[in-house]
Amino acid sequence: MAREYIEMPVDFMECWVTSLWALDAIEALMPNRRANRDFLPYVSKLRVLMIKLLGLTSAELTGAIAADIRAGLNRSIGIRLGLPANADNIIAAAEDAAEDAAVSAERVAGE
Repeated sequence: MAREYIEMPVDFMECWVTSLWALDAIEALMPNRRANRDFLPYVSKLRVLMIKLLGLTSAELTGAIAADIRAGLNRSIGIRLGLPANADNIIAAAEDAAEDAAVSAERVAGE
């Protein structure tokens, strides 16, 4: 991100929230088969890594912009896919990413 930005521009947020929503949809809609169960942990790790690398905060991920984008996706694509209403894993992933960042900062400070 350019230094003059205090927060992520809205069009970038739309892109990344849509990508994160797609990961939630994958997790929610994959049939419960062994191959899928082996694959799904990578989806969760990807979500946490995306949030961490982008520096998205819980406030950004749960804010009005992100909530509106997810609600729109749920109303349009989610309904057509049969996506359950509780398929949103973004908040938990944001907490995981924040925890990982705190642990990394502690390690660096201790060195």
